Amino acid sequence: MRRFIGLLAMLSMLSGCVGLAVKGAMTAADQATIANNEDAANHGDPAAQYKVGRAHCCSVGPVDPLHDSRKATLWLCRAARQNYAPAQYLLGRIYSGHPVAGLDPQQEAKLALAGAPVNRPVAMLWLARSAASGDKDAADALVRLQAQMSAQEKAISAGYTMDWPNTPCDYDAVFPAGNKA
Repeated sequence: MRRFIGLLAMLSMLSGCVGLAVKGAMTAADQATIANNEDAANHGDPAAQYKVGRAHCCSVGPVDPLHDSRKATLWLCRAARQNYAPAQYLLGRIYSGHPVAGLDPQQEAKLALAGAPVNRPVAMLWLARSAASGDKDAADALVRLQAQMSAQEKAISAGYTMDWPNTPCDYDAVFPAGNKA
């Protein structure tokens, strides 16, 4: 029994070390993505803007120095407004409260505990635009989101659809100060 407990303790420590190594590698990859794409992103390339936005995505909880939802959504909005479907899909995920998808198990666990702010009408707009471009994941996410929405939320989203270029997009416009939940 002691051996079993010792083995479990050792495996637990190793998984922590592996987790830190993976986190470090992912952070380095994100920084390289930003460095390699920032110039093209600044010059309006929507694919580069998406890559920079995704690399910044997404902070979970009040203190997360490795991720920045505000920077992420600024870049993603630039790409989404150019009809870049992957950016529209990721914005839909962010604003539906599901910013992390299969990237970082530690972040996913933090998100499950802390929750994420939600703006379903804005999420619906971006998921619908991405789905209209043929993105199956966006179409599936849109169906799940619509099932959770009230009639009032759907009406707000319909209004956004009519004037989508002027719909709030970046994080601070979607979640004004004091209205983050």
